[in-house]
Amino acid sequence: MASGFIVRLRPLGPWRLGPSSGARDRVDRVLHSDTLYSALTIAAKQIGILDEWLGVTAQAAEPVVRVGSAFPYVGRTLLAPAPRHVWPPASGSAARTRWKAARLVPIHVVPRLLAYESLKEDRWAVDPVSEAVLPVEKFGEVTPPFRVTTRRTAAVDRVTGVSGEAASVACLEFADNAGMWCAVFCPDEWRARVQSLFRFTADAGVGGERSLGWGASAEPLFEELPAALTSQVADADDHHELGYWLLGLFAPGASDKVDWSRGSYSLVRRSGRMHDRGALKAESAMVEEGSVVVAESLPAGLARDIAGDGAPHPVYRAGFGVAVPVPVRLPGFYERERAMAALEPVPADPVAEAPANESEPLEDSLASPEPEPEPETFVVETNPIPPVEASDAEAFEDGPAIANADENKPEDAQ
Repeated sequence: MASGFIVRLRPLGPWRLGPSSGARDRVDRVLHSDTLYSALTIAAKQIGILDEWLGVTAQAAEPVVRVGSAFPYVGRTLLAPAPRHVWPPASGSAARTRWKAARLVPIHVVPRLLAYESLKEDRWAVDPVSEAVLPVEKFGEVTPPFRVTTRRTAAVDRVTGVSGEAASVACLEFADNAGMWCAVFCPDEWRARVQSLFRFTADAGVGGERSLGWGASAEPLFEELPAALTSQVADADDHHELGYWLLGLFAPGASDKVDWSRGSYSLVRRSGRMHDRGALKAESAMVEEGSVVVAESLPAGLARDIAGDGAPHPVYRAGFGVAVPVPVRLPGFYERERAMAALEPVPADPVAEAPANESEPLEDSLASPEPEPEPETFVVETNPIPPVEASDAEAFEDGPAIANADENKPEDAQ
């Protein structure tokens, strides 16, 4: 895996992250990676490195720079979607916490989830607004990273001074010590330029209603990757397989060998509007953040040109493979173990060769011990789709891709 870092965006005001439905009274809790890539691509054009940027991202056979989705953080606690195959955690029948209502968890608990450990309910609570699992401390829960509010706006005619009809729009208002963070994987020679793109984007803003000053951030902070994103697993072992926990939207490329029948993942439909013309973008399916896919190697992903015929320039929807290797126990693992055991030579029966014990009945001495229960697997539903080959990559994501895209239109359904 390439070296990388994390970026902390510190909002200066409200953010408008449009949901997939496009509803004005709803707002998303995640800045998806395709939207963030669009904002960085516009920044690359503004500072004059667009060709180089596209050469290491959208136009590369395997992207050199990969940017994940941005998730909330509060204080030093980074939140992210839990790996789907271990969420919700194991709990008794009398569980009081509604783990299923949580979309985000602190990343420092992910190693415990991957070890199939339960979470103590008196130490954690699910915040219904941010849909995040937050620690409960001595004086109550930790402050949520943001709250969802509705603001009313009205256009004013500059000539007559008459205002139009007021409209309501939902937005996120962040706490003082909260914001959004994302993971970036890139070589060292690109680190400084990528950080420059983030500084430009923080000043220009992301999301909708930027003409009102929304979506802007203070100068971003750059930190090394936390241990939870670098030391999950080195390789598969006798008890686990190797999977990849996605930290961004993913669209499989022609070179990705993903076993879609054995992953724990979900799909999301993405659309939006063009940055310059406001035209509606083509809709496509992508694998959602938090999904776990089983593949032969780290998924590369692709960026698809969705501009359409007659467009003055390409428009890319990024679906790069921003993933962390994790140990998984998915359907079929134990079946394969038993099948391999059946092919091994059967050892001689020690009972048949051992002398009979006259002090106990023969039937008791030959009785088989009670079989041990089969290990429980914590797996959510799978969505099998056929593997993507070079010839049919277009069927899933419509093929590889360039770009001057933007998912940040005020009415963008992102």
